[in-house]
Amino acid sequence: MNREADARQCENHQADKPFGDLDPEVFRAYGKQIVDWIADYLSHPEQYPVLSPVKPGEVKAQLLSTPPDQSETLDVIPEHLRSL
Repeated sequence: MNREADARQCENHQADKPFGDLDPEVFRAYGKQIVDWIADYLSHPEQYPVLSPVKPGEVKAQLLSTPPDQSETLDVIPEHLRSL
């Protein structure tokens, strides 16, 4: 299954079942998206600085100080990872 198919499967799950248990196949699709993100990151280390460009506490400052009032869908997690 490719990334587009994984994303469609995830979106279809959200439309069919917005609440309740996560289907194992949908969990696999989300897991594959995260593994692909990590693999893409590791496959091009030359694109990243050796030392972190952020100062201590900068990433923490970008995070919410309290949990959100409403849950988010799993499809936003990869976007959160890219934005940090």
